[in-house]
Amino acid sequence: MAKSKDCNTLSREEEILLIEYQKSQDSAQHFDGLFWTVTSILLAASFILLGSADKLLLLPEIYQQIIYILGLLLIAVLEFLSFDFTRYTRIKYERCKEIEKHLGMKQHRRTVFVKFPKYLQKHVMNILFILIVGFWSYLLFTTFFESSFDRICYGIIGVLIFIIYMLLCYGFFDLKRQKTENKIWKP
Repeated sequence: MAKSKDCNTLSREEEILLIEYQKSQDSAQHFDGLFWTVTSILLAASFILLGSADKLLLLPEIYQQIIYILGLLLIAVLEFLSFDFTRYTRIKYERCKEIEKHLGMKQHRRTVFVKFPKYLQKHVMNILFILIVGFWSYLLFTTFFESSFDRICYGIIGVLIFIIYMLLCYGFFDLKRQKTENKIWKP
């Protein structure tokens, strides 16, 4: 980096980096806000549907099944969107850190006093998704099967399918995405 002679002026490269820093910061905040907005709306919709489950029992089975599938789709959409929004946020903040290092700033690189385990938020959200999907699966399978044992077994199978899906996405595909993300910002 070419250092300027006067402390009050910035080189052209520093000005460009500062603008990129501001845009990356704005973009990261935008995607973080989108994550919480979409999560709030879709979880509220899912909980409203769950709260009306007892009233749904009065409907014909085909309508119950459609509503239960809709509930499962809400959670699937939430899972996909939350994964992408948090990934975009992380990419943007990582770029901010790189620019800070280059310009000697420390907004995002300074030590945080409260250390949370890595990916705590992601794991808490995944547990919540699993619980909701398990409940939706149970409700869906109750409309197909008469015996309680079958309902419970197929509800558990639905939850296991969702867990396997998440392990595949976060295990295998997340490693590939991390490698891609690391290449994005390399000069």
